Amino acid sequence: MMTFLEILKIIGIVLLVLVALIVVLLAAIILVVCFWPFGYELIAAKHDAFDALARVHWIFRILKIDVWYEDGLQAQAKLFGKVVYDLNAEDEEESGEGDAADTVSDSSRKAAVDGSGETVFNDETENRLPAESESSKSEPEKITDSGTDKGKKVKKIKKEKKGTGKKGFGRRLDEFFNKADAKIDEVLDFLIDLPEKADGLIDKAVDKADEIIDTVDYYSRLMSSSGTEYVWEVTKKRGVAILKQFIPKKLDLKLDYRNDDPCKVVKVWQYYAISLPIIDMIPGKVEVSSEQSEENDYELDTKVCGRFYLGPILWHAGVWYMDKKVRGFIRRAKREGK
Repeated sequence: MMTFLEILKIIGIVLLVLVALIVVLLAAIILVVCFWPFGYELIAAKHDAFDALARVHWIFRILKIDVWYEDGLQAQAKLFGKVVYDLNAEDEEESGEGDAADTVSDSSRKAAVDGSGETVFNDETENRLPAESESSKSEPEKITDSGTDKGKKVKKIKKEKKGTGKKGFGRRLDEFFNKADAKIDEVLDFLIDLPEKADGLIDKAVDKADEIIDTVDYYSRLMSSSGTEYVWEVTKKRGVAILKQFIPKKLDLKLDYRNDDPCKVVKVWQYYAISLPIIDMIPGKVEVSSEQSEENDYELDTKVCGRFYLGPILWHAGVWYMDKKVRGFIRRAKREGK
């Protein structure tokens, strides 16, 4: 009996150790995911064509996600250097199947040729031989028929040329009056249906105005309700804390803008002046030139690098959502929307 209890004790200890190891491993994975930084890069260039790349990588690029634009949008995800997702993989497979079908159909249309260069006829070509011979026999008849058709057309043209006198003028005059009569009928039909169409447009305009009024009333009630100011302040605070995670660590920008409109040239300098406080906060090199020129074009080279932590983002988002007043505001907004 004592031996059996000792065995159960050992098994229990082993199970507890395994559970503890699993818990520690899960906790370590969660901590690494939350507090190991994700790096990101944004690269854009425009010279002859526009190219852009957005990249997110994690833990010495074990996980790497690339989204880029070069003659179309493309995306790819790699884990330990192996592609686990490719946006255009399905399209390439479909195009490959289509190419294979085309090659099979082309090969079925061509005759097989052996090593000596002589054509080898198979059952398919032998079955087509009688049809081809019959078509070759009927070719002279087709030629003669086409000759007679040409003769008839020449005679018809001559008759039409001869009838370009009063009869031809009268025929053209009749065609003109027929077209004018058809246009008048279309205008009359439009005028007859105009009141009904106008009523439909008025009804639609009234319905649209009612929707706009209801929307304005909904947002006015929502924003004037109790707790709205508190929710706005909490949202702004948590949102700013989340956005701080994405502040770039380095910014390299070179812009050369040329336009014949002086207003647009001045606008570029205004935007540059407005963004100077943000640019001064980020290390890097920024060069901007904007001048009036007959050539309307611009050249751009930019690279933005930074990193963010998933843990603080999840923390601030969770605190915002778990706030009782915020959740009550969300429920009230859904109820008002319905």
